[in-house]
Amino acid sequence: MSADLLSTSPDEGCALLIGDKEKLISPNSTWKFCIRFIWPCCNIWSNQKINLNDWNNSFVEQVCKKGSKRNRFLLDPREQIYAQKWARQKNWEVLGTAHSHPHGESKPSDSDLDMVSSEGLMIIVNGAQSIRAWWLSNDPLTPPQELKYIISDQYIEN
Repeated sequence: MSADLLSTSPDEGCALLIGDKEKLISPNSTWKFCIRFIWPCCNIWSNQKINLNDWNNSFVEQVCKKGSKRNRFLLDPREQIYAQKWARQKNWEVLGTAHSHPHGESKPSDSDLDMVSSEGLMIIVNGAQSIRAWWLSNDPLTPPQELKYIISDQYIEN
């Protein structure tokens, strides 16, 4: 994953995290995420108008006025739809996103937090290949929560 996300350096790379989750029996009702597949995506961030539907064009025009691919990423909505359909065929789901910060820390930037529209998992790798996982809320008053994770090369075919 690190190699894929950093391959676009100095620009940010991005991907979707696909797999499954299970609710753990605990006092705080935590979730266990199992990432089965990492779907690399194109970073379509641009200060130019992108040929999408009217709603997406309006959204992109609002958020893309500042910054560049070197410090921002935007997933192509079409890739998201393809990934969701593919995941459903395997009884999986899109759990969240991953992206790189080639020139920064492996924690959500203010720009990342501004772009959150729904809660979800976010993994960030920096230029030194430090990987950190986060749970992001769509409530701007709730700070990102760093998650513990285990890396395993064990793959379970579904």
